[in-house]
Formats: sequence, C-alpha cells, structure tokens
Amino acid sequence: MKPFILLPFILLFSVFLYSNDSRVINFGNTVLLDESKTNIQIIEETLDFYLHKDSFDTVVNYVYANNNENDEEILLGFPIIATMQGNDLEKITVTNFKTIFNGEVISNFTQKTEQTTDDYIYYRIKKWYIRKIQFQGNTLNYSTVSYSSSYSYSGFSEFAEYITGTANNWNGSIKKISITVHIDKDVIIQNWKIPTIKRTLINATLKCIPDGYKISFEDYFPKENDEITFETIQFTPLKDYHNEFGNFYEGWIWDKVLLYNESEDEKLLYTKEQIQLFINFFYAMHGYPFSTRALKEYFVNNPSIFSDGNQEKYVENRYFHENMFNNIEKRNIQYLRRMLDYYKKN
Repeated sequence: MKPFILLPFILLFSVFLYSNDSRVINFGNTVLLDESKTNIQIIEETLDFYLHKDSFDTVVNYVYANNNENDEEILLGFPIIATMQGNDLEKITVTNFKTIFNGEVISNFTQKTEQTTDDYIYYRIKKWYIRKIQFQGNTLNYSTVSYSSSYSYSGFSEFAEYITGTANNWNGSIKKISITVHIDKDVIIQNWKIPTIKRTLINATLKCIPDGYKISFEDYFPKENDEITFETIQFTPLKDYHNEFGNFYEGWIWDKVLLYNESEDEKLLYTKEQIQLFINFFYAMHGYPFSTRALKEYFVNNPSIFSDGNQEKYVENRYFHENMFNNIEKRNIQYLRRMLDYYKKN
C-alpha cells in the first residue's frame, strides 16, 4: 500500500490518532457519526503504542458482542488526524494501514478526507478509512487495526495522540480497556494524559513493564472529545544544547544539574530500562568497565553523550571507583535508584 502523505492542505496539530471505529452516517462538515441505536457493544479494547524516534506504531484490538440473533451490517470509519504548519505538511505520513475482521484482511475500504484551518498557519486533516462490516449475531466478533505514523508538531512540541471518544456511539460502555506504551531508549515521554479516563482511573490497574507501562480499567463510557496524548522528545542523554531561547537539557542531566522532583507522575514518564541507562551514564562518564558488551558498544558508539564537540568518548577505566563521583552525581544516582525501587513495587 502506498503511504498516505499529508499534503499542504492538511492539518497537523499533533498526530491525533482516533481510536475506536466509528459508525459513519455522512460526510457533512460536522456530522460523521451514526447516532442510530445498535445492539453491538465493545467488550474489550486493547491499545498498544510503540514510540520510536521518528515515528510510532499503533495496534488496536477489539472484541465486539452482537447481543442480537440477527447479523448487523455497519459502515465503519477509522479516522486519523494530523496537524502541522503548512510548509511542513509533506513531512507527515501514515503508512501500513491494515484492518482485519474475524480473521479476514479487509482490503476493500475507501478513504475520505476532511480538512480545516483556523489561521492558515496550522492545518488539520482528518483521514477516514471506511469499510462495511457484517457483525455476526449472538456471538463475539474480533477486529484489529494497525498503522504507522510520523509525529505531529505544534510549536516546539511533538505529539502522538489517540482519541477514544469515537467509541461513544456503540451500545453501553467499553467493558474492559487496556493501554500499553512501549518506549524506545532514545525517546522520552515529556508529558502524557489519559482522557476523562480520570473519571475511571480510581479503579485502574497500573503495571510497569521494562520498556514502558500498562494501564487497565473497566466499564469505560467515552465522551466525544476523550483522547490519549503522548508528548515526546528525542533525547541525547547527559547533554545540554543551546539556541536563541536559552539553554535546555535534552534528556537527563549534566553532572552539575540535580533532579529535585520525585512525584509519581514524573516516574511514569520513564521506563525501567531508561532509568537503569541513566544510572549507567554516570558510570560511563568515569569509565566504569561494564561487563555487558551491549552497554560498552552503546557508549562507545554515542560519543556526543560526553561532549558537544565529540572530542571525548567512553574509555574504560580499570581503576574505576565510586569515590570518583562528585556529590551531585551521587545524589542523582541515589534518586534514580529510588525510582527503580518504585517500579519494582509496581
């Protein structure tokens, strides 16, 4: 399949990835969802996000229950939204869109596009992937939707965003929903939010996994504008950078910067693997002789971690001793280890 390229009439505010297939009634400017009654309920929805340096992948699995003896044919639309300044629209792509229903790959879908702009600077396009589906009566029906997308940008922010609100016109609540975020080592979640899921989050179960985290909850009644948002940054560990707006820290800390906060929200921005890697950065700066070949190669192949001019690099020091750490480095290592302890308890 050819990649869907968001051309200059598109909008990309952040990659708004709308979850939950919606029933389509028409393509007017405002009405896209079929408000008629249905017997079909989403019994389970499983979301997997894979956040990479330059793109992210989304895989959504649904279990539907048709609580009627009769089959029900529904026109489904899966919308993906992108937002961007007009001169950068060609950078936004959605590729590898694939949908499977009850084990059968659906290839006869059509595409429709809506586009808007408020100020002729930022443009938004909503791309609908539409197909007609026959839901079998008195049984469970299974569906998978997957695709890859570049990130959307707004100002200095990079986003992956997924809207759950388009599921609000199915029958009843989503009985069970789980969200798993897999984060590459060179990507950090700078901020994230899970929608009006706050209404349900009291009963949510949070599980930390090595490359991210998983949240599960039950009986979710989505509101129209509910969404999941991940604001990401590509990080160069232990390296600061400068521009006309001042000094910034791309990932973690230089040896003179101390981490002060220790809130649960901050912990959830990082994975177990990233936190352990952050600890290893301090050791690498002093030549710690890592026993793991992968770690040695990582630091040898990333000299920019240690110097803007790439004049320094990781060199193994067989005389390494923890007394080489200064007080700020020691405090940061202690702080990071406390964060690891938090993950072990969850």
